[in-house]
Amino acid sequence: MRNTRIRYFKNSKKFFSRRPVIPMEQKLFHHFPEVICVDTVNQTNKDKRPLLTISGRDTHGKMFIILRAFLPNERAWVFRWIFSLVLPTLFPSYVLSQVKAIITDGCSQEFTQIDYARNTTLKNALRIRCGFHLVR
Repeated sequence: MRNTRIRYFKNSKKFFSRRPVIPMEQKLFHHFPEVICVDTVNQTNKDKRPLLTISGRDTHGKMFIILRAFLPNERAWVFRWIFSLVLPTLFPSYVLSQVKAIITDGCSQEFTQIDYARNTTLKNALRIRCGFHLVR
């Protein structure tokens, strides 16, 4: 497994834990990389910082978390850093190249950076909007 220590950007407060990926979940992503879901939730912790989760599902339909991170904010640079630097640091390119679909909500800061990463690190992935978020 790759080293999961990620350094934080200057000018940001405690950005990443020492283990943003649990080894068992990292192994699951190696086995089931085809579809990932990206979501950011707010107001779920005492610091009121956004929590980003990237998840997948195994063949039994059980969800596993690929990456979790408390973000300093929801600006475009944060998502570019996640999709263009953090994911390639944590996972080898052969795993990322197997991602076929990325399901997101309607956050333009998030999906514009996913589209950018589709040109660099997630070349075979198609971005899809979540049906729940389309109805809302």
